[in-house]
Amino acid sequence: MHSNSKEARSEGVAEVRRLFHAGQPLQAYEQVKARGLGDLHRWQQVDERVLAGRLLTPLGGGRLSDVLYYTAFRSNPQHADAALYLAKSSDGRIGVFDEDLRAKIGRRASIEQRLGAALAAGELEVHYQPVLRSDSLVVGQVEALVRWIGEDTYGPDVFIPVAEKSDLVVKIDRFVMHTATTELAALLSEGLVRDLSVAVNVSGRHLLHADVVAHVAEALAVSGLDPSRLIIEVTETALIADLDRAGAHLSALRSMGVRVSVDDFGTGFTSISQLRRLPIDELKIDRSLVADLPGDETLVRVVRDLAEHFGMTTVAEGVETQEQADFLGNLGCSQLQGWLYARAMPADDLRRWFANRSSVRETNRVVGNDLA
Repeated sequence: MHSNSKEARSEGVAEVRRLFHAGQPLQAYEQVKARGLGDLHRWQQVDERVLAGRLLTPLGGGRLSDVLYYTAFRSNPQHADAALYLAKSSDGRIGVFDEDLRAKIGRRASIEQRLGAALAAGELEVHYQPVLRSDSLVVGQVEALVRWIGEDTYGPDVFIPVAEKSDLVVKIDRFVMHTATTELAALLSEGLVRDLSVAVNVSGRHLLHADVVAHVAEALAVSGLDPSRLIIEVTETALIADLDRAGAHLSALRSMGVRVSVDDFGTGFTSISQLRRLPIDELKIDRSLVADLPGDETLVRVVRDLAEHFGMTTVAEGVETQEQADFLGNLGCSQLQGWLYARAMPADDLRRWFANRSSVRETNRVVGNDLA
């Protein structure tokens, strides 16, 4: 680089610093863009302890950090954290606390507060969606899903992501786990079903929590459920957040007899080498891949082949048509889950659902014998 270019760059850095220290982060950002002082398209590093209005530590060679972390509200660290979160989760890599972000944070805080109150008041309920074996349509497991009773505005696709941003999700996970293991133990003791497992989702935050293994052990001890009847579901993205710690916790759960399932598989970035390192029993094919069947089958075949290679079973989520079910069964997918068979339902409705299935099977058996 020519000396005059170095001098111009040095002057630009000095100007950006001056603007930041003068409490003008937006103007500093404009200078960075105008003078070409930083690659604003890649996230390299950020010190989350840096508060708003401060320039991040320059990288080597006198360059500015690739990411400038700032907010228009320098004096409020919470606003700065919100801007930082936005920067990390967006393609822009620059987070500004503006009115739009203020509204989003306010909405999220409101949902989180109401959700915590709902949990304390007993307004959360566990529903169960059956998972059927593709070869026999026998129900081998049910997935436990949390529902907010009486809340029509915010469904699970809204309130679960909100909960996952705080330790509230750990409390919800534990509630679901205790409820699901207790209700399955009761269902088995009633003799309505003889061989059934329950899959319980564990959030990424909870999976990395120091006490997650103890939490699972407690739920099993209180309910008296055989550990082999509990399946812990974790998402692919939760695994890659901290592969070593996640693997250690999952290994500890496996040693207790609990099975492990990876939910939404095919939407993340788990490599084959990572998959080999993890103690996984089951891969759940994401519904977005199933929705394209029987057209685009390539990714579904890849997941099926991976599962088969590593000795894992597969569950296809989001099965809504008989055509999809037939295709997945012929492909060798072990289990099927979706509205074609049943929606998620409360425990009492699940009992009636099983009773109706038993009645139909018995009627078919008797009719078949009479015809014979």
